[in-house]
Amino acid sequence: MTAFGSVWLIAIAWCFLQGSVSLANLFLGGILGMMVLTFSLAFNGMRSSFIQLKAMLQLVFFVLIELVSSSFRITWDILTPTDYARPRIVRVPVDDLNEIAITVLANAISLTPGSLALEVSDDCQNLYVHVMYAEDRDTTVASMYFDLGNKVRAACGIEEIAP
Repeated sequence: MTAFGSVWLIAIAWCFLQGSVSLANLFLGGILGMMVLTFSLAFNGMRSSFIQLKAMLQLVFFVLIELVSSSFRITWDILTPTDYARPRIVRVPVDDLNEIAITVLANAISLTPGSLALEVSDDCQNLYVHVMYAEDRDTTVASMYFDLGNKVRAACGIEEIAP
């Protein structure tokens, strides 16, 4: 069983022990599960699964932070008389990603307000993205390719690349 499955199993067991399945109990059980796995890594050989679980959680938090910050940016743009939008369609290389990683990357981009994954090229080498606030094309592509891309690579078990 993977570390992710073990954490969920411990979280559900915690809910049954508490007698209530609630979001708070699942969260507390998840934290308890991660602590149990952290202390038992040397004995059960699940170190790589735990590292991948940690990378998945980091990806989720990264996307949540991007979601909140871009929501504020769009709100500010709507409420002020100045138009700050610099819309562009950019091409993000995804040649080193597998199909699952490309799907995760495209969904993370589309979840963020102000950006939308439009299409993956037929040869799966490029992802075309509409970005609402792209002052500089190279910086925007680098941010998606390295910052978000490395989080997706780590969560999908692909080796990260240096910027």
